[in-house]
Amino acid sequence: MFIIKKLAAAWISPLPIIFLLCLVALIMAIKSGSHRIVTSLLAITLLLIVFTSIPPAGDYQIAAVEKEYPAVLSLPEDTKYIVVLGCGHQSLPIDVISARLYECALKRVTEGLRHFYQKPNRIMIFTGYGGAEYTASAIVMRDVAISLGLPAQNAVVLPSPRDTSEEAIATASFIKQAPFALVTSASHLPRAVNLFKRQGLDPYPVPADIRGTPDKPRDWWYYRPDSDQIRKTRQAWYEYMGRLWVWLGGH
Repeated sequence: MFIIKKLAAAWISPLPIIFLLCLVALIMAIKSGSHRIVTSLLAITLLLIVFTSIPPAGDYQIAAVEKEYPAVLSLPEDTKYIVVLGCGHQSLPIDVISARLYECALKRVTEGLRHFYQKPNRIMIFTGYGGAEYTASAIVMRDVAISLGLPAQNAVVLPSPRDTSEEAIATASFIKQAPFALVTSASHLPRAVNLFKRQGLDPYPVPADIRGTPDKPRDWWYYRPDSDQIRKTRQAWYEYMGRLWVWLGGH
């Protein structure tokens, strides 16, 4: 089930769909010569490119999935743990350790550290497995946090969970009912909170990696086609699909 879920997430996004539509159109043109079908498929492909790449399409879509939880200035005084969920990394043979984290993971770590420094007796918990990499994301995030000043004795890693549901289970086993903050990307946070509550936990939600800025003043240059808008659209679709999966009873 884990593999099926990941395959669906990889293919139900703008670029794979555009690729498949173009491929089908090409095959139809070669095999049947049906110009009407080919033209229709290419028109749909063009509309999809426009819808996903021209601002503010991506900004509005990602903002819609990020809006549930506002930014947090400080945590409740009784917060004992700061749980930072994994978001991927790459095992690069370079000395700049922060470059090993994906952008979303680095933003989660820095947001967690910001709250840690406000009251540095808390414990930071980093979660996430390694995927195809030989080091778990949790370990790389911890190492980056330590390089940014986190005392090693204030860091805990949970390197086995493969997805948010498993991260919730592992966290519940470790912290029991202690008060904690849950740090993850703003778009991911509602689904993560839902899954953590299923484990009997009561997370204090802390959004990081906020991407949607639909109401920000723009100049004319903003309205050109932009691959970043496709990234935002992909993330929004991914979260809608993830929330549907959880609503249907998946993990």
